Amino acid sequence: MKIHLRADEANGTHTRFTVFMDGGNYGQLWWKMTYRFLNFYIPERMEDGIRRYIDERVRPGDFLQAVISNNLKEAVWRADEENINNLPAYVSYFYNEAPSNCWGSKEKMENWIGGYND
Repeated sequence: MKIHLRADEANGTHTRFTVFMDGGNYGQLWWKMTYRFLNFYIPERMEDGIRRYIDERVRPGDFLQAVISNNLKEAVWRADEENINNLPAYVSYFYNEAPSNCWGSKEKMENWIGGYND
């Protein structure tokens, strides 16, 4: 049996693959991938809060608010050990994957939550 996966779509948190077995199309699957930057990563337990913030404009917890607002001092103060060790992954994620008008300052975050910068 020969299995082949073709990556068809990625949205920052999931990748959709088409599965081929022995040359036939056997459907699709979604694979949730932890965001990584160099040797840093965003813990899986944090991904839903980020997605809810970006997709549904739900206010995140204190740590993510500090990251989104670009407040390094507050982010370090609010982070647990795993998150403080992986801060570069958050910066990379928001810079490379998130809409630019949803992060970078407290004002941008508040406007995003309020729906003022579509």
